[in-house]
Amino acid sequence: MAATVLACGSASAQPVVTFVPLTPTTLALTANGDAVVAYQVTNASAATRTFAMTPIPGIDIDTSGGHCADPFVLASHEACALSLHVVGSAMPGNIDGGPLVCIDGSPLQCWQPAAADQLHVTLLPAQVATIEATPAAVTIATGSTAAIAIANAADSPVPARNLAVAVPPASSIVVDLGTCAAPLAPGASCTLVVGGTVAEAATVLEIAGDDTTTTTVAVSLFDDVVFADGFDLAPG
Repeated sequence: MAATVLACGSASAQPVVTFVPLTPTTLALTANGDAVVAYQVTNASAATRTFAMTPIPGIDIDTSGGHCADPFVLASHEACALSLHVVGSAMPGNIDGGPLVCIDGSPLQCWQPAAADQLHVTLLPAQVATIEATPAAVTIATGSTAAIAIANAADSPVPARNLAVAVPPASSIVVDLGTCAAPLAPGASCTLVVGGTVAEAATVLEIAGDDTTTTTVAVSLFDDVVFADGFDLAPG
């Protein structure tokens, strides 16, 4: 059954558009999260109508996959799925109310779901994974490599995803993400490999991912000189 709707700025007691929630409409969302809320929207009038949703900061209309267009045209008693992509990072605060759908975009002919079915999105702080590199500094010979362990803290609320290593442009250091290319669950660790072919003083690499802290490792490269008698001149 179509949800009771509220007329906004309209003298008509009979709603022209009705809403049936297809997903939960009350939710909590982190500042770095997203969600989809959907309604079945039906033109309850006897005529074909063009409808437009009043924009809501933090919400995009997903028009793919046969969902309602933006704006959308419905024949009499025709329906479509209004799919709303809620993006926490674009929300200025909580969302309470809507979606508000108007005929031809006119503010005098608008309707929204009944209060219990309206959007109620509570914005929560971003969830961030805490990562740490071990060791924090390595010294290696040119042409050699060293393994660096990256750990995601056991109390991190989310996995560390899409880890990447920022290498200064002037550096010859190369990085193989190794097992760190996959998402890193809380309490887990992975190993990446660093190396280089040109001697350079301690160079700081920054390691971070999507919604993670940033950790660093200082990499020094030296030329490993071996004399004819076999003596290896390496840093002490």
